[in-house]
Parts: sequence; C-alpha cells; structure tokens
Amino acid sequence: RERVIAIMSKYYNLDRIKKIDAQFKILLGGRNIGKSYATKQDVVSECYSSGKEFIYLRRWDEDIKPKNAINYFSDLQVAEITKGVYSSVFIYQSKIYLCNYDESGKVKDKYHIGYTHALNQNERYKSQIFPKVDYVIFEEFITDAMYLPYEPDKLQNYASTIFRERVGTVYMIGNTISNL
Repeated sequence: RERVIAIMSKYYNLDRIKKIDAQFKILLGGRNIGKSYATKQDVVSECYSSGKEFIYLRRWDEDIKPKNAINYFSDLQVAEITKGVYSSVFIYQSKIYLCNYDESGKVKDKYHIGYTHALNQNERYKSQIFPKVDYVIFEEFITDAMYLPYEPDKLQNYASTIFRERVGTVYMIGNTISNL
C-alpha cells in the first residue's frame, strides 16, 4: 500500500483518488474549488451508510472549538445524505453528530458520526481507542503561519494511534500558494 498520493484538479471529485491505494491522500488546489466540500460530503455519506466514523482534524485546538468547527459543516447536505432522517450537524464535547432540532432550537435526536481533534493535542489521544474511525480529514495542512515542531512525525503517529492495526485513510486538504 502506498503511503502518500497527491492529486491536483480544477474541480474536485473524489472518484479517482478513492481508487488509489494510499493511506495519506493529499488534495491540493486553489481556494473555492470544492476540495473540502467533496471530501466531507463523501466521507460523511460513507460513514452514515456504513456505520463507520471519521475525524475532522485541524492543527490547533482553537480551530476545533464548536463555534469554529460547526461552520466547516454548514454547507454539508445532511438531509440529502440521510434521506431526510437528519437535517443538521451538532458538535458537543469533541463529538460530531447528525441531528434534528425541535421548535425551540434544542437538539431533538442525534446520530454520532465523528470527532473533532487537534494535532497539537496528539499526545492526549494515545490512550483512547477509535475502533469505528476509518477516515481522518486534515484541513488546512498547508499554512502560511506556523507548523508544529516535528509535524510530519506527529501526523504519522496520530494516524497510527487512530487506526491501530486497521487500514484507514487520511485526507490532507490544502490550498496551493500563488503570487497572484
């Protein structure tokens, strides 16, 4: 099994990259061409239909606070994915749920589908188990700010912690850098 594969495209469709046997799949391209949308739509759909789970991974814990993370899922077509069973995404205590809200705005029913994690907190996940997680979506893995010390090693160790002896996929999503 290959470890890393990168595909650049003008508009994103995951069909080609899903066929490639690699644990780390890098999606690069300009802003606003659908990399994140295609990935989360595909991963959430697969997890919902199979009973599996995923992790939304960011570099810093500030980025996964519910107020920040919920915006990432605001364009997710939950009703389409669940055939009308659920309509929204809810995040509570680092867990991601598909849900419905009642008339007063409270969560009425929910389905646990994933987690939010921060790579800078990778040591905290080592003693935990995630037996249903098959996918990690690592957003903004390319930054113009600051990387973590030994970040590639931390990411590989993190993936090993999450998947243990199982095979899983890490989608690494980044924007290409241009001087325009």
